[in-house]
Amino acid sequence: MPHSISAAFWSKSQNGYNKDMRKRSHSRGQAVLEYILMVVMLAVTVAVIIRNSNLKIYNFWTGLARQVASPCASCTKPDAPEF
Repeated sequence: MPHSISAAFWSKSQNGYNKDMRKRSHSRGQAVLEYILMVVMLAVTVAVIIRNSNLKIYNFWTGLARQVASPCASCTKPDAPEF
């Protein structure tokens, strides 16, 4: 009789262990998925910021370069190229 009680206890504890492991692996998988989605959102946000500010930065540096280093002293400053 004690043998059957320990067998019943063993099966209950094994089932509980398996459920805990499933919960852990599920939450671990969810954390990995959330991390990947966060990295993708961050990359898209940075790409949009760079895409929208690239022309402004280009115009600033070309304007500054035209003012500082003109090709010759008597040359007129050419306009910045339009995109």
